[in-house]
Amino acid sequence: MHWPVGFKVCEASTFLSPLDKGMIIPSDTDFLDTWEAMEEQVDVGMVKVIRISNFNCKTDGLLSKPDSKYKPANNQANCASAHQDCYHTCL
Repeated sequence: MHWPVGFKVCEASTFLSPLDKGMIIPSDTDFLDTWEAMEEQVDVGMVKVIRISNFNCKTDGLLSKPDSKYKPANNQANCASAHQDCYHTCL
């Protein structure tokens, strides 16, 4: 899972739907629903592990709860100095 949010798909001419100011329109898909669908893919052997990227320590924590069926295999995260609140999570 590359982002903890989804994006709306628009016309066949473009992959993502840009707003008139060049911004991307987020979808209302909950990333936890996507996570559960990915867990089903692990169950049937379509994927071995689920990796995430661009999740922060709060969203990553939702996936790493003790009752989760699978834990994220890794989180490719930005641990720049601007993100001091999550820096220790990245270590």
